Amino acid sequence: MELRAKSLLAALIIVLFSTSLYANLVITEIMGRSLITIAPMDWWELTNTGDSAVNLLSYSWDDDHLDVRANVFGSVTIDPGESIIIINATNPTLINSWKSIWGLDASVQIIGTIFDHGLSASDKVVLFNALNQVVTVCSYIGQPDGHSAVFDSDTSFLGFSQLGSFDSWQATGFTDVASPSVAETSQEEVTFDRKIFWTDKEDPPVSKIQRINSDFNDVENILTAANGLNAPRGIDLDFSKGLMYWASTGNGRIYRAKLDGSEKTTLLTIAGFTMLADMELDLLNGYLYYSETIPGIISRIPIAGGTPEIVVNTLNMPYYFDLDIVNNYIYYTDGESPHIWRYDMGTDTEVNLITNQQHVRDVEIDLNAGKLYFNDRGVDSHSVNVANPDGSGIQVLYDANDGLDRPHGLAIDFENDVLYWTDTETHAICKAPADGSGPVETIVTATDTDEPWELVIYLGDADINRDYEYDLKDFALLAKQWDKINCDTCMGADLTDDGNVDIDDLAKLADYWLQ
Repeated sequence: MELRAKSLLAALIIVLFSTSLYANLVITEIMGRSLITIAPMDWWELTNTGDSAVNLLSYSWDDDHLDVRANVFGSVTIDPGESIIIINATNPTLINSWKSIWGLDASVQIIGTIFDHGLSASDKVVLFNALNQVVTVCSYIGQPDGHSAVFDSDTSFLGFSQLGSFDSWQATGFTDVASPSVAETSQEEVTFDRKIFWTDKEDPPVSKIQRINSDFNDVENILTAANGLNAPRGIDLDFSKGLMYWASTGNGRIYRAKLDGSEKTTLLTIAGFTMLADMELDLLNGYLYYSETIPGIISRIPIAGGTPEIVVNTLNMPYYFDLDIVNNYIYYTDGESPHIWRYDMGTDTEVNLITNQQHVRDVEIDLNAGKLYFNDRGVDSHSVNVANPDGSGIQVLYDANDGLDRPHGLAIDFENDVLYWTDTETHAICKAPADGSGPVETIVTATDTDEPWELVIYLGDADINRDYEYDLKDFALLAKQWDKINCDTCMGADLTDDGNVDIDDLAKLADYWLQ
């Protein structure tokens, strides 16, 4: 290991052990736009996810002004598992009215204080310890009136509260929706070996979501038509929370479940005729994107469910797509056409990048390598291809000579430079080097799957929270799993794939951090 990597590793070890005392205090909810007219007070929720009580004496907090001593706590003890409310008021009568409106139990601690800076629709809350060190920080953008911002125990933004999500309820006599004193900290251990997941798009009774071990043995049916599955297509995973999401073409719905298929939840039901196709998670900004080939739109909802927002409204027929969150682009393929489009979410414009294919299918962007990969299932092509992100320099990597027939779904193993794809005609899943050097290896055959459509793999690199960065947020997730043994993916923190979270994983994070 080179000197820079050793220095960073040493620094991370110091931070890991020096902050362990505070790592279990997390901000889990923020309300900066209350509509309760008799008590319109900003408030936020602090939760102790650890096993020991913490006294907040001389801790402090502020919003995006980052004034370390703006709001200083007195002697307040927060017990293990307890969530307390910090509210912008000191009048006991007003605080009791607010508590009654929300129907809170007498045991809920309400810390009344006058906020030095009030919270706004786009803001943050930063908690400092008695040494003025940052303990935790959560931020949000564009909070709707009367809906709190909700965060998980890893500080990731989950979405804005709505009835039916985050255990939220409506304030008595008012329209505010939130869950004060009820924290959304439900991360659970992922207890299986790394797997490749895919959808089988056949109509019931064949519809399936399946997975396979990383050694390509033991195909497992996670969900079938017996579980209500109806022609699933797009699928994506949040390994750090142990959740999978999928789009169901057969009934126009989007679902979420645990990675073992349990606790299946409907996030969205689309009214009217639709051809729901692909879906992608934006874990950085807390959105779930999905394409409807008919009526020709790509939309998004908060990752926990909510009101759809149309992002791409086009005369084209968006089918498969991929997100480039760094550059604010959406790359999408166009139904039964030879086209790949790039939509700019910042300028609301799109460019027809590729026009000379036959029937393009899945498209995947590799930002690190600066490559755009795509499948073409055309009668004369049957190919997996690569191009530059601007559509130039198209190169065929694999085609019918390599046994391909109708390649559809596509996934990139960035760490090992390997491509995986589904083939709906040979009823197979294949893999091969991303440079086109071959050979093509079939890892799932028609014996075990019927119409594999989309697939997703655990990437195994150090970007634990999938925000395209290697930074303190990934370190925080690793720290929460520190010293775990025999935990398989360990909520994404087992970077070395040995079932443990230890110094080797920390060293790998340090190495990626410097790339």
